[in-house]
Amino acid sequence: MYQNQNNLNTKNNNIQGDSGTSSYQSFNSNIYQNQGNSYNVNDSKTIYSTQHSETLNYNQSINQTNSSLPINSFESGNIDNLSDKKSKKINIGLFIGVAAIVIVVIILVTFFIGNKGIFSGFNNGKNLNGIVYLGGQNGNLVKTSNGTVWEKVELPSSDKVDASKLIMNGINYVNGEYILYARIQGENGGMNNNTVLYRSSDGVKWELMPFPESGTYGRNWTSLDYINNNYYVIRQWGGITTRKLEYGKDIRSTENLFKDDELFKKWDAYIIDYAYGNNKFVAHVEREKKHYEDEDVKTKYFYVSSDGKNFEKNETNISLIKMEYGNGVFVGFSLKDQCIYKSEDGINWTKTFSFDKWTLFYGMIYRNNNFYVWYDSSIYRSNDGVTWEEFYKNPDNEEIEDFEYNNGIFAYTSLYSKWDSQTSDYVYSFKIFTSTNGKEWVESTFDHENYDFSMIYILGND
Repeated sequence: MYQNQNNLNTKNNNIQGDSGTSSYQSFNSNIYQNQGNSYNVNDSKTIYSTQHSETLNYNQSINQTNSSLPINSFESGNIDNLSDKKSKKINIGLFIGVAAIVIVVIILVTFFIGNKGIFSGFNNGKNLNGIVYLGGQNGNLVKTSNGTVWEKVELPSSDKVDASKLIMNGINYVNGEYILYARIQGENGGMNNNTVLYRSSDGVKWELMPFPESGTYGRNWTSLDYINNNYYVIRQWGGITTRKLEYGKDIRSTENLFKDDELFKKWDAYIIDYAYGNNKFVAHVEREKKHYEDEDVKTKYFYVSSDGKNFEKNETNISLIKMEYGNGVFVGFSLKDQCIYKSEDGINWTKTFSFDKWTLFYGMIYRNNNFYVWYDSSIYRSNDGVTWEEFYKNPDNEEIEDFEYNNGIFAYTSLYSKWDSQTSDYVYSFKIFTSTNGKEWVESTFDHENYDFSMIYILGND
């Protein structure tokens, strides 16, 4: 089964090295909860009756009857007239009934297609409050506004860029616009790694950004932020030890933030992740341990800065592969310890929560005053980094690969595997789940071979 290699993805974007191995995290289970609105069609039926104020007494002579009362006789034609009137009334009633049924069917079909899709389940009868994007290899980029009906997004190509060969790394809203960053996939599955950028003012129509004079934006952007009027980018050439943190006022021209640091000059150190909050920038850095060094040698650092340029180096024995800032604290996740740490200054960290099993499927984000950590097949939530609750668990126990929450929309992905006894091999299906309340989830399934998703992003309406 595929395993996620996004463990060191600092900003919720997949990281893929030169090996050409796709990164996966599995997304949760098949939860079919089709909750549509039920429609009760009450057809009003009109009963037509012919009532006479007087009854003809056949024992009376004709001249004794009330002359105002029509005589029902073939000669008078009254029976034919009465029959025609009844027929017309019945035909009108039948026509009205059929028309009512047709109208109801049209309403139901319109509702069904608009909110459900032909082969999908209801999303609680609602559209989402934004657009959910999924991106992966082979130029695959799809979006949905209701969690069920998905549309292929065609990105522009050029003489230098074949959009059908791009690997999507992520989308971020930075400096007043949406930026999509991807990398060029080499021939025969090889890794070219040159970064390609697209921009959008509304998150719907995308424009290919021209390359700078150097002919490339650099190797494999794995994260992008805009902090204190500067762009911050993590770039990775190949393996994890090539990860560098770059910054600059122009997105087209960034430079190594730690180029003057002795460890980085010797290519001994590499960036793991960074977080910014309360006018403090914290970067976590590790150094490769030499073969002759003891196991307990300190090879990890927290670089702390108040301006995002000049950093104080602090040694540590804590290894954090993901950090976020929110509600006055920094929160980090340790893969080595399988636990969560908290810090108020970015230097001194305290363990706050431990997981009861080991996994490679994890991630962390801070959204809407809460920290969210997905670990194995569960999503945990905390507003202070100390007290955690299991917010959601995949009932199929499938690992959650990627998770996002924005603008009232929850979304996560999972790679399902099923053993096929006929082929003696696993059959994979990639699934995406969306929810507007975090409790009831709508499932969509994609063909795994054609949709190897590596990123998820939710646009808001702002």
